[in-house]
Amino acid sequence: MKILWTDTAKDDLRNIYQLIKSSSHSTELARKTIYKIRKKIRLLQSNPEIGAIQEDLSNQTYTYRYLVSGSYHIIYRVAQEVQIVFINIIFDTQKNSSYSAT
Repeated sequence: MKILWTDTAKDDLRNIYQLIKSSSHSTELARKTIYKIRKKIRLLQSNPEIGAIQEDLSNQTYTYRYLVSGSYHIIYRVAQEVQIVFINIIFDTQKNSSYSAT
């Protein structure tokens, strides 16, 4: 399956990188964290339904799922008909528990 990132998810990843880099003063730690998140997302190419269903979004038009990478939740949906996994949002569960998949 193909992986497509929403603009929101791309921004989330950039913000995570910048936040880690500025708070830890470590470019290396920021890179490692982003690498781990991307590695987890790559699993979706061959196993798109590996993530658990995100129950609080179940009333939406789509079924959203999530993966966990460290303290980060990766919210995504699978469009089987076109063989695409859409990465919707990525957030730090230690800092943000409210989100909206768009």
